[in-house]
Amino acid sequence: MAEPAVQITEWARARKVGSAPGDGILLARLAEDDEAALDALLDRYWRVLVRYAIRRTGSHDAACDIAQDVFCTLWSRRGSLRPEGSVRALLFRMAHNLTVTRFRRQRARRRAVNGYAERWTGTATPKPAERAEMNAAIEHAISLLPARRREVFLLRMMDDLSYEEIAAVMGTSRQTVANQLSRALATLRPALAHLLD
Repeated sequence: MAEPAVQITEWARARKVGSAPGDGILLARLAEDDEAALDALLDRYWRVLVRYAIRRTGSHDAACDIAQDVFCTLWSRRGSLRPEGSVRALLFRMAHNLTVTRFRRQRARRRAVNGYAERWTGTATPKPAERAEMNAAIEHAISLLPARRREVFLLRMMDDLSYEEIAAVMGTSRQTVANQLSRALATLRPALAHLLD
């Protein structure tokens, strides 16, 4: 009777030690469209990436979004990933890049709102109530723009993309982007003229 118990214990010990495939193997399996490999990497790194992103952003929700984006990007690029190197370092680099991108977008939005306030009211720092009113008026005016014009405007002013980047995103020329942005601004100025009073 003692022999099967010893075999089971040895089997369990061997399973604990050797059952979890290494990161490189998981990455290679991921490249072969193995969803179980993605699940294993999620189990292994989700919490660590969320903790890292919380330290960078100060927000649990933003951190979860970043971690989710990391694994979505990992899955979408699975065919071009190489199993060499540290998967952990790759995931942290991806999380870092996404955090930086998120920070830049937020900064661009703040700059845009402050820039609107300064241009249209002549004051650099409006009071919170004035800022809320301005934001609501700006968002409403932007929502009334034609779809492509609105997209160009938001990509430029909110996402801080260059004309060339917007042209690549929208599959159009740089000149078309410039024209659409110029028309958007020409439409928005009179729509927001009441903020100048």
